[in-house]
Formats: sequence, structure tokens, C-alpha cells
Amino acid sequence: MRPYTKRLECYGDPNDDAPAREPVACDNLSLIEIAREECTALTGLIGVLKREREAILALSLKDITETNSEKERMANTLATLKRSREACLNRLPEYGSEQQSPDYLALAGTLRLSTKEARTYIRKNGALLALSAGRVRSAMEFIASSLKSKSTTYGREAAGSPVLFSRRI
Repeated sequence: MRPYTKRLECYGDPNDDAPAREPVACDNLSLIEIAREECTALTGLIGVLKREREAILALSLKDITETNSEKERMANTLATLKRSREACLNRLPEYGSEQQSPDYLALAGTLRLSTKEARTYIRKNGALLALSAGRVRSAMEFIASSLKSKSTTYGREAAGSPVLFSRRI
């Protein structure tokens, strides 16, 4: 008896916010195409994470917010691709045959490396953001404590204070 070789169609998640995609035929070539799209999306995410690091170092709230929005879009794209890949794998009659393709093996290696690199950037950016926020917080606390201290007055007592006010208002 011949194995079932009819091409099945995979549809995206109906609750997905991403634009509707054409049904993808579930065969080895479509899995390779989905893996290529995932590689492209991961490469884009790595670029966004590099820009986010630069924005954190520059303490640019505008740039941090913009890169965060881009990061969310990229994460949604990757989640959609993952759902498409899983749906395709579930409907593929010969599960596992795509893993024998040299193209798929090369893409899988690239995906693993890109995922590892993206996770490293995410971890480092989170630590850098926490450090930057801690520095800003401590500077604000220092300023607030300097303003609350008794030595911050108009006149001679203000000489020891790091914050000096003019007598003119």
C-alpha cells in the first residue's frame, strides 16, 4: 500500500492579530520556507536588540520605547511562524522526513545559533536596563535627600550644601 502523499493545508490561528496568510501546503518545502522566515525574523530581532542596547546606553527613552515596540512586533511574528510550523508538523503525514533534508539541517543550525544570540542580547539588555534604572533612581534619591536636608536654606547655612539656591525668586 502506498503511503498517504496528498498535500495538506495549514491555516494560521483565527485569533491571531497578524495579517491573514495564504494556506501553506504542508510538505518538506513549506517547512523549509517557514524556517527561512523564522531565520529572517530572528535576524531582524537581533538587529532590534542591538539598537535597544544603544538606546539604553544613550538613556534615550524615545528610542527605548520605539525599539520595544519593534521587539513586540518581531515577537508576534515569531510566535505566528512557530504556530504555523507546529500546525504544519502536526498535519505532515511523514513526520521527521524534513529533518533529513540538508537545507533544513542548515536552517535548524542557524536557528539554534540565532536563538542563542537573541537570548544573550535580551539577558544583557535587561541587566543593562536594570543598572541604568538603578543609577537614575539613586541620583534622584540623592537629589531628593539633598533638598530635604536642613542645610539647604537661604543664607549662611547653605555653604555646606551641594545644592545652592539664589536669594532671588
